[in-house]
Amino acid sequence: MLNAGNPGVENVDGASVSHLKENRYRQLFQNMINGFALHEIVLDDSGKPIDYIFLEINPSFEKYTGIRASEAIGKRVTVVVPGSGNDPADWIGIYGRVALTGEDMVFEQHSEALGKWFLIHAFSPQKGQFATIFQDVTDRHAAMDSLRQREWQLRTIIDHSNEAFYIHDTEGNMEFISKFSREVYGHNLEKLQTRWDTIVTDNPMNRRGRELTERALKTGERQAPYLLEIKHSDGSSRIIEINESPVKDQQGVVTGIVGAVRDVTREYLAEKEKEHLQIQLLQSQKMEAIGRLAGGIAHDFNNLMTVVSGYCDLVRGKIQDNPDALGDIDEITRAGQRATELTRQLLAFSRKQVLELETFNLKDIVQGTENMLKRVIGEDVELQYNSPVCSPFIRADRGQIQQILVNLAINARDAMPAGGKLTIETRCVELDDDYAKSNVETVPGSYVLLAVSDTGTGMSEEVMSKIFEPFFTTKEKGKGTGLGLSTVYGIVRQIGGAVKVYSESGIGTSFKIYFPRADSSESGDTLPVFNPTQESGDETILLTEDDKEVRGVIYAILQTSGYNILEASNGQNALDICSNTEIDLLLTDIIMPGMGGIELAERLRKKNPSLRVLFMSGYTDEAIQNSGTLLPGTWFIEKPFTVTSLLNKIRTVLCS
Repeated sequence: MLNAGNPGVENVDGASVSHLKENRYRQLFQNMINGFALHEIVLDDSGKPIDYIFLEINPSFEKYTGIRASEAIGKRVTVVVPGSGNDPADWIGIYGRVALTGEDMVFEQHSEALGKWFLIHAFSPQKGQFATIFQDVTDRHAAMDSLRQREWQLRTIIDHSNEAFYIHDTEGNMEFISKFSREVYGHNLEKLQTRWDTIVTDNPMNRRGRELTERALKTGERQAPYLLEIKHSDGSSRIIEINESPVKDQQGVVTGIVGAVRDVTREYLAEKEKEHLQIQLLQSQKMEAIGRLAGGIAHDFNNLMTVVSGYCDLVRGKIQDNPDALGDIDEITRAGQRATELTRQLLAFSRKQVLELETFNLKDIVQGTENMLKRVIGEDVELQYNSPVCSPFIRADRGQIQQILVNLAINARDAMPAGGKLTIETRCVELDDDYAKSNVETVPGSYVLLAVSDTGTGMSEEVMSKIFEPFFTTKEKGKGTGLGLSTVYGIVRQIGGAVKVYSESGIGTSFKIYFPRADSSESGDTLPVFNPTQESGDETILLTEDDKEVRGVIYAILQTSGYNILEASNGQNALDICSNTEIDLLLTDIIMPGMGGIELAERLRKKNPSLRVLFMSGYTDEAIQNSGTLLPGTWFIEKPFTVTSLLNKIRTVLCS
């Protein structure tokens, strides 16, 4: 019978409706994804929960726990799951409170007996009973444990890495910074997080870092690593390398920067030192190249001036009755002398001078030159000499050391137009391996330091990089040749020393010259002094010179003075001449094609050990004769020379 008030709906009684609802709830119960169970709590005589009984279990419960309904319904949990009464999770205690108080509880708990994690909602449908709806979250907990393990590993790696890591937002606020940052920066983490900007110096190199960070935040692209100078907590400056990448959210929006920091101070300083040494090496090579060029030019020019000076002297003797002509010859001679002085300076710079070395106390030279230096620098410059404690013996050419002192004093005077103080100091020093490594022109060893310091205007770095180049000068036109300091450089380098310059604009300049220290027992090995009483003779002289013009003028000078002259254009030619002829003196150029003068002299002395030899040259090759120096007891005359000086030297050698 249809319900009149509701057509189409069958009229059923209350029992049927109740049964229908129960079936629906039963279907819901059976098909729930979550586990469901209904329990009754078991109390002891004092009312304390000691167990609970399974009343209902759905299939999902069976699935999650492995407990079947047929094995559990009507039974106590301590029987179904042995040991559950002693489970640290205290299931009985938790569920007893729910059953007795009616309090709902939602919690996660691990079951030791089942070895699983559950997310549980417990409630009481009626007093003394409780129901649970739960999910198995064991996999999620395992994933979280794995994540925590990876986070721990990552944290361990970060904390033990030799790099520091950080994360900051788009405003530069530090969100994370690793523990190793303290090793890099020296500051504690709290200060770094609140005072990040205070550790960055105002070094111009830091500007690039700011630009790259801003570009990364703007473009979202990783930038190249950059260097940053920071202020360490100990007050020192450190150089750090920063490698940054932008951090993006899921929408690709840049939210900040993650960066890795490495202390590269040692590497940076080493690279700077390498660059410094490279600059020194290039400068040394440049000076060497200029020196070879200057030496070659000076040598050829000296030969020309030898011819000019020689013929001037010869002509002078022929026109004694012509005053006007004599005046012209004198002017030519004076011009030649000035040209000769310039070539001497070029030869000194190029280290091609032939040196007459002797061992002496540098202190004696400085003190012996003091009065001359006072006249050079003038009354408005105070001269002070600091005497050494040691005995600073060096092996050098006395005249050249005096030339160094004069040149440096003149430069100092020009740098102090309003007066000042010139300090000269000599002392013994040891230069170690570390010093030699950072100064390419120096080898470790014992040295004598000659320091010449002034309180003048000083020099810029650009000027200092060029001061030893020939013809470079900062003086007004006509006030200097630009050869003074280049001469100093060449003299010092030729005897194995080194020159260092320290200068600051407005403060002054200090030249520090390091001479190899010599044994004082070697002093006194100079040639004997002889003053000839005549300029002519009748001895036989073998003149060996490859330059035809130079050989011609010398031949004319010797012939005029009465000597018997044999001439040769090279060493082999000279040997052939001497094979059947006795000679009293060999006058030979040092540098000649094929056999040089030194080898020629050695071969002739094998036949005649008492043969006297006078060497001549505008310079000598370092590779041939002991780095361009003459051995003790060797006679030498420097081109260009005058008639008088040549004839006097020949008489000195023949009569020695």
